[in-house]
Parts: sequence; structure tokens; C-alpha cells
Amino acid sequence: MTDIPARIDFDKYAAGFYRAMAHLDQATTKELDNAGIDVLLRELVRIRASQLNGCAFCIDMHTKDARAAGETEQRIYALPAWRETPFFTDAERADQPDRDDQRLERDRRYDPRLAAGLVPALIATPRGPSHGTEPHRSGSDSTP
Repeated sequence: MTDIPARIDFDKYAAGFYRAMAHLDQATTKELDNAGIDVLLRELVRIRASQLNGCAFCIDMHTKDARAAGETEQRIYALPAWRETPFFTDAERADQPDRDDQRLERDRRYDPRLAAGLVPALIATPRGPSHGTEPHRSGSDSTP
């Protein structure tokens, strides 16, 4: 089986950010579990969001997680056509429209070429007061 590479290797370019996002994902999962949100619904939401974002790595990861949690192949395959299929409950259907509408907005402003170069460019940007990133100070004298 072929592994799908991530769009951006955050662990390589921004390890702290990657760890923070992993922690946020774990905390979110824990809170959703504590709130009684069904595990299968949680995974369907993650798959659909990944489909709308067009992230093959995330789709692969979340479909594997959904299968491990007990989701059926039929529902995973039908998720892009959730409006037309009888496989989803009313509660599952209630969550989907907002996300699909958000995709339309994202498509108007998302440029994958720009996103692919963003992290390496940010990592290469010098930081600190000697490079013009010092906070702006009010008044005519900029000394502390």
C-alpha cells in the first residue's frame, strides 16, 4: 500500500506548530467524547472537511480512523453525495450543509500554490528586533 505524503511537512518546517496542532486535536477529541458526540459522526465530519479541503493525506488518515471506529465502507464512499443518499441520519445530515457552504467560500480565496510555499517562506523569514519585527511604539521616540 502506498502512503500519501502530507502537503507540507509541518514536523520538519514548524515542529512546535505541529505539536500544538496535535495537542489541539487530542483535546478536541477528548471534549467531543466528553460531550457525548458519536465517534462515527466525529470521523464523518473529519472526512468531509478533508474532502472539501482537498487534502489527500487527511482523507486517507481520517477514513482509516473511521474504519477502525466501525464506520462502514458504504457510508464513507457515499459521503461526498450525502444529500442524495439514504445512509445518514437526520443528525448527521444537520452538520453537513454549513461545511459545504464554507467550501464555496474557501474556493474563492484559496491558492494551493501559495499555501505550499507559505510554511517554508515563514520559516526562512528572519525574526527579532534587528530584522524589523519589533513591536511598533507610539510617540516620536522609539526607544524603550
